[in-house]
Amino acid sequence: MRTQCGVRSSCVNHAKAQNIRLHQDMETWEQNEKIELNHSILEKS
Repeated sequence: MRTQCGVRSSCVNHAKAQNIRLHQDMETWEQNEKIELNHSILEKS
């Protein structure tokens, strides 16, 4: 991965780690949403 001029690689790695964590949180959130949807559908039937 090419780093931008004047950006320390540790800062870039930190940003990437945060993005990955954010992405995982979003995936978990989406899974929870689906579980809640399925749960409400089951309750209605």
